[in-house]
Amino acid sequence: MKAKLHTMMEIAGQFELETYKPKNEKLFYVDIFLRIGPDDGTDAADNFDFKVYSIEWLRLYRIKPAILRHIMVVDRYDFKAIKDYVLSCIEKCDGDSWDEIALKLSRYFYWEFEDYLPAE
Repeated sequence: MKAKLHTMMEIAGQFELETYKPKNEKLFYVDIFLRIGPDDGTDAADNFDFKVYSIEWLRLYRIKPAILRHIMVVDRYDFKAIKDYVLSCIEKCDGDSWDEIALKLSRYFYWEFEDYLPAE
């Protein structure tokens, strides 16, 4: 089973990622929302998100040491490069069930069901 990207957008819907031009293409960050589901012809999908930081933004604003999870680091804003990398991550995540695939995707992106515990 494979996964398919259904939606990729700025998390608050304030601008289109494809046409976005930061004031400084080397000094920015953006939160990205994804809907990814099984590639089975349905619209079923789970929500994922991640952040994109420019190296310069991290250099200026990230003073303390940090382990960066669910974060993509780029040298400048290039939507095509960002989307291509997202698609390559999705392509790497296959499995026998959607849960297996989603768990693999959660290595790259924050999954809405991460740490979910069913009611007892």
